Parts: sequence; structure tokens; C-alpha cells
Amino acid sequence: MLDISYIPPIRVEWGGQLVSRGIGGHAQRRIESYELIFVHAGVLNMEEEDQAFTINPGEAFVLWPGRMHRGTQPYPEDLAFFWVHFTLPSLMGHDKERASLKLPQHSVVKRPDFLAELFRRYLDVQMKSGSTSPTAQTLVWLMLCEVGDQDIEPKPVKAAAVIAGRAYTFIRRHFHEHLTVQYIADQMPCTSKYLSRIYHETYGVTLTEAVHQMRIEYARSLLLNTNQSVSQIALACGFTDVSYFLKLFKRHVGSTALSFRKLRARSNIVTE
Repeated sequence: MLDISYIPPIRVEWGGQLVSRGIGGHAQRRIESYELIFVHAGVLNMEEEDQAFTINPGEAFVLWPGRMHRGTQPYPEDLAFFWVHFTLPSLMGHDKERASLKLPQHSVVKRPDFLAELFRRYLDVQMKSGSTSPTAQTLVWLMLCEVGDQDIEPKPVKAAAVIAGRAYTFIRRHFHEHLTVQYIADQMPCTSKYLSRIYHETYGVTLTEAVHQMRIEYARSLLLNTNQSVSQIALACGFTDVSYFLKLFKRHVGSTALSFRKLRARSNIVTE
């Protein structure tokens, strides 16, 4: 048996997911740990030590220990975010020459779908093995690496990236509607060939893949947080063919929609 000594770079305390019902808001408090927040829907308005922050979808935010923070506005109905608390253990007696990680307090995540999946996997592990297991610790470390792998100093934005960003926002708002590549391009406006190329260069996926990803992401949320049938969810996400939805869901998630609902429904999800 291989016995590997493991010294985690962080110590994870607990995490979860908040799905808002438009009730309540973030409490005013001071905590003794860091808290990583990743907003994947809606807008979260926070204040830390009198400095205001607006965290939009696809953005990450880190609350610092010992600082007073609070929500500045009630939770909107469409708000959903992941959160996890962690601390930095002392490295006394251990190798202090390990690679460091620079983590901006507020940043735009380059791969939001990937970070969301890391959170979901962490919540599964937390439910089965606890937050202090090596797997849980490693998953949270990967989250921090994903957030820390950002450009802290903004670089000039190319015109193509601006158009791609507008297309991303348009898809995010209208993914549940009947969308074609040509229709999306017409809204920019530009040719479908040009938009397809710059979108893939910017986000690493095609426009069609982007629509599917956002629809499946929404479907997962509905499976976990509503009692709607699979057929109802497919229609709400923009699919007219339920069989095609089920096929895509299994391809993206790795399990059937019903299996996903049964296995993940016990995750630490808070509704407000």
C-alpha cells in the first residue's frame, strides 16, 4: 500500500449553494475564515468594511476574515451562488518554498462552467465524506487556482472580444428561446461565420455548444430546486424535443436527468 503524506495548502470548513426565492439577504457579520463566493445567476451586492462590491454572474469574490461584511440589497429572485469557507493553516515545520497563489478579491472567472462543476463535485464529496477529506480539500484548492488564474491587471480588450462578450450575454439572457447561430449573429450584428470564429477563440466553445451548456446548467438548477417533470424542464430550457434534451443532458453531466436529481438533491443547498 502506498502511504502518501498530505499537507493541504488550505483547510476547508464548509460550503454550500444558495438559491434565492427573493426573500431575505446576506447577514451582517464578521467571520474568522475566508469565504469564496461564486455567483452563477443573478447579482449579489455586498459591502466589506464600507467598500461596496457588485458580483455579477460568472464572477468570484473572496470575503476576508475579521472584516465586517453584509449584503446591501435583498436577494433578487434569480440569484444563485456557491460558497465555501476555508482557512490557511500554518506551514511551520513544513516546506515554505511551495508555489504561491495570488488570489484577487473580485474577478471575472475565465471558465465559469468548470468552476461551477468543481463546486458541485465538492458538495457531493462534502455530503459523503465531509469537508476535511483529502478530496474535498483538493477540490477547493482547484477552485482557488481557477479563480487565481486570472489577469489582475486588465489588458486592452479587442473589438472581437467585445462582440463575443455581447453574444455571451445575449445567449445567457435568451438561451430558453429558439436560437440559431444566424439569429444570434443578426443581433450583434455581424456575419454568422465571423461570430462563430471569434466566439470560439474567446470562450473555447462553439455558439451551439454555449447554448447547450447554458440550457443544461439551467436544467440542473430546475432538477434540484423544483418539482417540475423532466418534460416541463426540457421545455423551460428551450428544448422542443425531450429525447434530444435527455441525450444532451447525459452527454454533458454524465448521468440521466432523473439520476442526477436523486443523487444531488441532498447536497447542501440553501434557499432564501
